[in-house]
Amino acid sequence: MTAKRLPRRMRWRKPMSPKHGNKDFYKGTGGHKFGVHTTKGGYVMLPHKAVEYVAPNLSGFNLTPYVAHNTPKLARPDVSVAPAAEAAEGERS
Repeated sequence: MTAKRLPRRMRWRKPMSPKHGNKDFYKGTGGHKFGVHTTKGGYVMLPHKAVEYVAPNLSGFNLTPYVAHNTPKLARPDVSVAPAAEAAEGERS
């Protein structure tokens, strides 16, 4: 079929967004399911599907969340990722 014969809606090949839908169109953010619904109306969380955040150990960290623009730059020591990854694996088990 040529573009002239297609309806106007089919010629529009952009992803759908809330700006182009009707007043009740809600696209959402693509949330993830962290469990399953049971037959009795309950919900069971599955721990292996849950998001796990791994935060570094910040004890002895001397910076505050706000850092001014005129803060002098310090020499950065050579840091490898391997020890941090091994520490995180040790905490999980």
